Amino acid sequence: MKTRYQPATLFAGLLTMLLALSSAVTAQEETYDQKPDPEIYLKVQQTLGVAPHESIAFEDSEHGLNSAKNAAMYGIAIPNEFTLDHDFSRADLILNSLTDMDDDKIASLLRSPP
Repeated sequence: MKTRYQPATLFAGLLTMLLALSSAVTAQEETYDQKPDPEIYLKVQQTLGVAPHESIAFEDSEHGLNSAKNAAMYGIAIPNEFTLDHDFSRADLILNSLTDMDDDKIASLLRSPP
Protein backbone atom coordinates (compact mmCIF):
# COMPACT_ATOMS: atom_id res chain seq x y z
CA MET A 1 0.00 0.00 0.00
CA LYS A 2 1.36 3.40 -0.97
CA THR A 3 1.94 5.81 1.88
CA ARG A 4 1.20 9.44 1.11
CA TYR A 5 2.89 11.68 3.62
CA GLN A 6 0.89 14.47 5.20
CA PRO A 7 2.59 17.83 5.89
CA ALA A 8 2.48 17.33 9.68
CA THR A 9 4.02 13.86 9.37
CA LEU A 10 6.72 15.12 7.03
CA PHE A 11 7.49 18.02 9.33
CA ALA A 12 7.71 15.76 12.38
CA GLY A 13 9.93 13.31 10.52
CA LEU A 14 12.20 16.03 9.17
CA LEU A 15 12.38 17.73 12.56
CA THR A 16 13.33 14.44 14.24
CA MET A 17 15.98 13.83 11.61
CA LEU A 18 17.36 17.36 11.95
CA LEU A 19 17.57 17.09 15.72
CA ALA A 20 19.32 13.72 15.46
CA LEU A 21 21.79 15.10 12.94
CA SER A 22 22.32 18.50 14.55
CA SER A 23 25.94 17.64 15.30
CA ALA A 24 26.53 17.32 11.56
CA VAL A 25 25.09 20.70 10.62
CA THR A 26 27.52 22.49 8.39
CA ALA A 27 26.99 26.11 7.43
CA GLN A 28 27.90 27.40 3.99
CA GLU A 29 30.23 29.84 5.79
CA GLU A 30 32.26 26.85 7.05
CA THR A 31 33.21 25.86 3.51
CA TYR A 32 35.64 27.46 1.11
CA ASP A 33 33.55 27.00 -2.00
CA GLN A 34 29.94 27.86 -2.71
CA LYS A 35 27.39 25.58 -4.35
CA PRO A 36 27.48 23.97 -6.92
CA ASP A 37 30.81 22.86 -5.43
CA PRO A 38 30.07 19.65 -3.47
CA GLU A 39 32.21 20.56 -0.46
CA ILE A 40 29.32 21.21 1.94
CA TYR A 41 27.70 17.85 1.16
CA LEU A 42 31.02 16.00 1.34
CA LYS A 43 31.67 17.48 4.80
CA VAL A 44 28.26 16.37 6.07
CA GLN A 45 28.73 12.87 4.62
CA GLN A 46 32.13 12.62 6.29
CA THR A 47 30.78 13.87 9.64
CA LEU A 48 27.90 11.37 9.55
CA GLY A 49 30.04 8.55 8.18
CA VAL A 50 27.67 7.85 5.29
CA ALA A 51 28.44 7.03 1.68
CA PRO A 52 27.12 9.19 -1.16
CA HIS A 53 24.76 6.41 -2.31
CA GLU A 54 23.20 6.52 1.18
CA SER A 55 22.52 10.26 0.95
CA ILE A 56 19.56 12.17 -0.44
CA ALA A 57 19.50 15.94 -0.88
CA PHE A 58 16.28 17.93 -1.25
CA GLU A 59 17.09 21.10 -3.15
CA ASP A 60 15.07 23.98 -4.55
CA SER A 61 17.74 25.50 -6.82
CA GLU A 62 19.90 24.42 -9.73
CA HIS A 63 23.13 25.22 -7.85
CA GLY A 64 21.99 23.24 -4.81
CA LEU A 65 20.98 20.26 -6.93
CA ASN A 66 24.26 20.33 -8.85
CA SER A 67 26.15 20.49 -5.54
CA ALA A 68 24.41 17.30 -4.41
CA LYS A 69 24.97 15.53 -7.72
CA ASN A 70 28.63 16.65 -7.73
CA ALA A 71 28.90 14.88 -4.35
CA ALA A 72 27.63 11.68 -6.07
CA MET A 73 24.42 11.57 -4.04
CA TYR A 74 20.74 11.39 -4.90
CA GLY A 75 19.20 14.76 -5.66
CA ILE A 76 15.51 15.55 -5.40
CA ALA A 77 14.44 18.90 -6.80
CA ILE A 78 11.51 20.77 -5.30
CA PRO A 79 11.37 24.01 -7.30
CA ASN A 80 9.77 27.07 -5.76
CA GLU A 81 8.19 30.09 -7.40
CA PHE A 82 11.61 31.69 -7.90
CA THR A 83 13.38 28.62 -9.30
CA LEU A 84 10.79 27.14 -11.66
CA ASP A 85 12.94 28.13 -14.64
CA HIS A 86 16.12 26.48 -13.29
CA ASP A 87 17.61 23.46 -15.07
CA PHE A 88 16.79 20.43 -12.93
CA SER A 89 17.75 17.88 -15.61
CA ARG A 90 20.28 16.21 -13.25
CA ALA A 91 17.60 15.56 -10.63
CA ASP A 92 16.84 11.96 -9.76
CA LEU A 93 13.30 13.07 -9.00
CA ILE A 94 11.37 16.34 -9.29
CA LEU A 95 8.49 17.03 -6.92
CA ASN A 96 6.03 19.89 -6.67
CA SER A 97 6.12 19.64 -2.86
CA LEU A 98 7.44 17.40 -0.09
CA THR A 99 3.90 16.06 0.27
CA ASP A 100 4.36 14.39 -3.13
CA MET A 101 6.97 12.05 -1.61
CA ASP A 102 5.83 8.50 -0.84
CA ASP A 103 7.35 5.11 -0.04
CA ASP A 104 7.24 3.91 -3.65
CA LYS A 105 9.20 6.92 -4.89
CA ILE A 106 11.85 6.51 -2.21
CA ALA A 107 12.18 2.76 -2.88
CA SER A 108 12.40 3.32 -6.63
CA LEU A 109 14.99 6.04 -6.18
CA LEU A 110 17.18 3.91 -3.94
CA ARG A 111 17.13 0.99 -6.41
CA SER A 112 18.90 3.10 -9.03
CA PRO A 113 22.42 4.56 -8.85
CA PRO A 114 22.65 8.24 -7.84
